[in-house]
Amino acid sequence: MLRQALKLLILIHVGGDTKLDEGCRSLSHEIIAQTFPAIEDSEPVIATPCFIRGQMGPYLAEIAKTLMRDVLKRIEDLSLTPENCQYFPVVLSTFAVLFMAMESIQYHAAKESYHALYDSDAVRAGERQQALANEEEGVKNLLKFYADCFGDYHAKLHDHSASTFQHFTTTTATKSASGGDSERDRTIAYLRELKGAVDRARKYLIAKRDSTVAITRENVGKGDMSAYFDRLLAKLFLVRA
Repeated sequence: MLRQALKLLILIHVGGDTKLDEGCRSLSHEIIAQTFPAIEDSEPVIATPCFIRGQMGPYLAEIAKTLMRDVLKRIEDLSLTPENCQYFPVVLSTFAVLFMAMESIQYHAAKESYHALYDSDAVRAGERQQALANEEEGVKNLLKFYADCFGDYHAKLHDHSASTFQHFTTTTATKSASGGDSERDRTIAYLRELKGAVDRARKYLIAKRDSTVAITRENVGKGDMSAYFDRLLAKLFLVRA
């Protein structure tokens, strides 16, 4: 489940920056010539990132949808099991990666597009406002589901008296074959580190949680674009805070 979420995050990051290396120059010219026969006998033309995005865009979007559906289905199955306590660490981690992916989507939607000069200000601003509104509604629903299923467990990350997280591990975990720490020990260590990170970054997380990002005609693609990041993560990490 977590691996699928990471695939989605990587796909979003690299999907708009795909390019060919120099060794593909001749092959790319042949491919372009099949689409535009008039340039078949011209000087070799290498496929530009814009052309590649235009060809691959629909396929990348379909892969992203498949990954998202798969991750959400797995999260739902684990979250609604009677023993969901032991899945808390991996579910929390997967939610965090999903929210990073959503932040990345919002960031890419807010950037000035490659063909921005051909679009009106109203069209560009409207597209980004709609994208942000849709994502925020999805985040609200996901946060509610997470809080309903794991809110009490998550509260342990804010409990200063919490010393162990043993009840979030499987009782059958054993030592690894190499004699190192068991899965149980690694899970406890991970949650302790996560709790410490949340405690240290609490002021920052509160500020990001309470911040708003307004997309208007005047600020599309402008200003401090880092404002799009950590907002959703902060909402997740501060659930039941």
